[in-house]
Amino acid sequence: MKPDAVLRDILTLDAVRGSVNLPHVSVGTLRAPSRLARIHRVQPGVMSQLKGVLATAGLNVSQLHLETEGGFGVAVVDLSRPQDSAMLAAVTGVEGTVRAFAALSPAA
Repeated sequence: MKPDAVLRDILTLDAVRGSVNLPHVSVGTLRAPSRLARIHRVQPGVMSQLKGVLATAGLNVSQLHLETEGGFGVAVVDLSRPQDSAMLAAVTGVEGTVRAFAALSPAA
């Protein structure tokens, strides 16, 4: 499964299914204003850096799902408000990030 297809499934189907290279993640329906999905290489400090970017942007985490397998991780974070392009660029710039994508809640 290609990274963009995996991220689309996380954001629309609420899960990663059938991926050979990524762990299975089931995150449920988005109940917060926005969701961030991020594929990253497993290495020390990756989640700490992600949390730092979110804190700097003034975002609260309402739900966090993390699964790792085979050297890759999938982090799905539901956030207190929609992200802007600068915050998404900062997340993408975190060392180890393969791809990041954001979605708004249908109610937003």
